[in-house]
Amino acid sequence: MQLQRQCNEVSWSDGFVHRFDVRQPLLRTVPASHELLESRRSCLTGDRASMLPYTVNSPRSYKGKSGKERPRSSVWFVGLLICLFAAAGGVWYLQAHSAYVRNLVAVITEHETKYSHLTVENEKLDSEIRRLNRALEAAKVDREKVQGDISFRNTRIEEAETSWRAAAAQLEALTKTHDGVMGQLKEANDRTSLAEQETIEAAMKVAECRREMAVAAQAGREPVLASQTQTGSESGEYGL
Repeated sequence: MQLQRQCNEVSWSDGFVHRFDVRQPLLRTVPASHELLESRRSCLTGDRASMLPYTVNSPRSYKGKSGKERPRSSVWFVGLLICLFAAAGGVWYLQAHSAYVRNLVAVITEHETKYSHLTVENEKLDSEIRRLNRALEAAKVDREKVQGDISFRNTRIEEAETSWRAAAAQLEALTKTHDGVMGQLKEANDRTSLAEQETIEAAMKVAECRREMAVAAQAGREPVLASQTQTGSESGEYGL
């Protein structure tokens, strides 16, 4: 109880004694200052020596555990430096983030440009592929037509080859026949030549007989008649 009564009274430098109830929360009874908070903690733990670690002497200074006074301006200066460093870090972060965002936007824009360019190229390639497919289909149709023509022409060629073989066989037969006829014609020519030679010889004999008849006619009649008889028999023999 004595400890509780001692903890309920806190002496400030202004000469007034402030009372508070330790059974209630501190933030609901007194202002939220670090001196009152430390005092309450010391009262609850029973450490009276460290009941108030900081004694407020003036609004611009305070005493720590060592008893050395520290001006509040240094605290504000340190806080200001911390705020400045924090602000500088924030500005640097914002600048870096903005640079990153700008780079990201540039990369996205570049990728969009490339994507649009590739889209146009893809459309061109698609149209070219469609054109080539149409050309390929037309080529297939032409190929089928050509194959049909080739088959028809091959059939005609086979028929022509068959006809040519038949004509060649006929020509060979005609050649053989021609050779036979030529042989017969040669034999006939030989016979004709022989007959002509015999006719010439007979004509020479007839001429000789006529000379003899002329000579005999000059010599007398009888030899002429005999010569005529002989000449008549010879002319009958040779068919003159």
